[in-house]
Amino acid sequence: MRLTLPASRAVTSGAEVRDWLKLIVSEGELNTVPFRMPAWSPWAPCADEEVLRFGASSDGRDLGPATQDPPGRWTTRTVTVRTVVP
Repeated sequence: MRLTLPASRAVTSGAEVRDWLKLIVSEGELNTVPFRMPAWSPWAPCADEEVLRFGASSDGRDLGPATQDPPGRWTTRTVTVRTVVP
């Protein structure tokens, strides 16, 4: 994992940025395709195609039908990552 400051931030001593890292752990294989999204910008207008929808889709992001198999055990954690310029 490469930790850097955003392009809009000057790389000066003491500059820092915080990010969140979402960890997902499961007993079985987890399909992450429905959750892949472009980076969010608070300054960009919201485009409808950037909204994650849980329905039929032609771009492979459909969760698909529910299966009869039990989902197994899984858990998530959100970790704060702090990047500091020395």
